[in-house]
Amino acid sequence: MHTRLTLSFFILATAAGASLASCSNRKTDCNADLVSSCDSIPQPVKSVVRAIAGNDSTAFSELVSYPLARPYPLHDIAGPEEMRSYFHILADDSLRNIITTATPADWSDLGWRGWTVDDGSYVWIDEKLYDIPYISSKEQELLDSLVAAETGSLAPELRPGWTPVLCLKAESGNRVMRIDENINTDSAPLYRLAVYESPSAMRSMPALLLTGYKTVEGSAGVTTYSFASPDGTKAVYQADIMDDSAPAVIFISPSGSDSTVAVGSAYWLSLLPPCK
Repeated sequence: MHTRLTLSFFILATAAGASLASCSNRKTDCNADLVSSCDSIPQPVKSVVRAIAGNDSTAFSELVSYPLARPYPLHDIAGPEEMRSYFHILADDSLRNIITTATPADWSDLGWRGWTVDDGSYVWIDEKLYDIPYISSKEQELLDSLVAAETGSLAPELRPGWTPVLCLKAESGNRVMRIDENINTDSAPLYRLAVYESPSAMRSMPALLLTGYKTVEGSAGVTTYSFASPDGTKAVYQADIMDDSAPAVIFISPSGSDSTVAVGSAYWLSLLPPCK
């Protein structure tokens, strides 16, 4: 009798241990299931978690609000087809681990900003996934390569200590502009605006070079760049237009007269003419 009880206990303990080990080994699936079955978690979050847990690029591509911004000079992801190709670069093991091991308690509802996990540095989801602040290791390699290529195409005087922020192309005419950030954080100015009259001049010194600063205002984080040149010319660019008006750079001459140049986002390397 004692032997039978001991054997029964051993079988039960072994089964329980195997079950716990299985859940431990499949922690991502266990926690993804917890999120999927949690009534307080909205369906868009559950869908994103399941798509990432299942490594399902097709399902994931249908859950994103496009275009999905990536850090310049990486290209934004325009639509589902591009996302399906880019998914395995974007959703690497580190992001997958964060998303699929998060419990329902790790997800937070931050009002109009939607839902996020942990500290908000990974994903933001409202009706769809609309922002991924996270940069994967493969993306970082691509980013570093593009930054080096873009910086190397500038006039030598403009290269040291600066990194690209964005590129703008005038909606009318050939004017190209770029904003760079000073990577020497203890130095001033922090930002500069270079203005080129046409793409053919992009490897030379710009026609106008202004320096300045960036401000971020309000809960929506509206970003404004303000610049000035030694001759007294000023320029203002507001990156986030809240009233659906076209983005523009406003130039103010020393005499006080304004000129407004409507602009659109562009990629420097796409506009850059080949070396002669």
